Amino acid sequence: MAAPHIAGLAGILRSVNPRLGLAAIKSAIQTAGDKANARLASYGYGLPNALTAVNKVLTQTPSSRLTPLFSFYSSGRLDYFYTTVPQMGTAAIYGTLEPKVTTATPYLPTGTAAITGYSAFPAHKAGVAAPRADVWIFTTPANPKNAAIPLVPLYRLSWKCSDWTPSPPTICSTNGNHVDVTYTADPDGILAFQDVGYRLDGIEGYIYPKTMSHQPTGTRKLMRKYNPARDDHAIFPDNMLATMQAQGYTEDSGSNWLGYVYPNLTGVIPTIQ
Repeated sequence: MAAPHIAGLAGILRSVNPRLGLAAIKSAIQTAGDKANARLASYGYGLPNALTAVNKVLTQTPSSRLTPLFSFYSSGRLDYFYTTVPQMGTAAIYGTLEPKVTTATPYLPTGTAAITGYSAFPAHKAGVAAPRADVWIFTTPANPKNAAIPLVPLYRLSWKCSDWTPSPPTICSTNGNHVDVTYTADPDGILAFQDVGYRLDGIEGYIYPKTMSHQPTGTRKLMRKYNPARDDHAIFPDNMLATMQAQGYTEDSGSNWLGYVYPNLTGVIPTIQ
């Protein structure tokens, strides 16, 4: 039973900081063992202490657990896709990301800036650009600005042309590989998308809620706009609105913004003020 416990702890540590590598995770677990300072041949580093290991990673993770929301676009799927999980980024680049379509239509990194200190996704594919992002979001619901107001989850949902929907988009008649990945921070939004055939894929991270009494310093509104020609949703900071409107992302799909996020201006993790 040691292996599943350690694997679970490694998963928790990776959820705190998705970009942690093998060496960092191994070190955090080992140094949290009750025999960490007196390693024994029979017990190794001893029993790991999950709380100690998590606290070590939290201390190592700057700016209260901010992480990049990696950005991608697939010209084959006509779809923008965003994730905080590097392994999901790898799947997107190799064309194996769910929902699967008949022909592999990989995504390519896009976004405002490359991420400083993180040059490639796991199992890097030659010739693919470095990871990029438009915004930074949080990995836990703890609100660094107001502990009484938890951050809200950013949910990811997806749909492909062969899935059921009450109103099939025109694009499916010319591109059977079309996929739309969309996002919401509202439970009612989940139900609205599910009613037209989308499936809930999970939570990508957490963002400041719209109910904050004051917009946190340094943040921008996270917009969600729809491109009817592509049948595609995109999310982006409001400073990119004109650029995305020029691409055809002009329509609202429910609320036109989801919450507050930190823009990725230079690739360096923002400082929370």
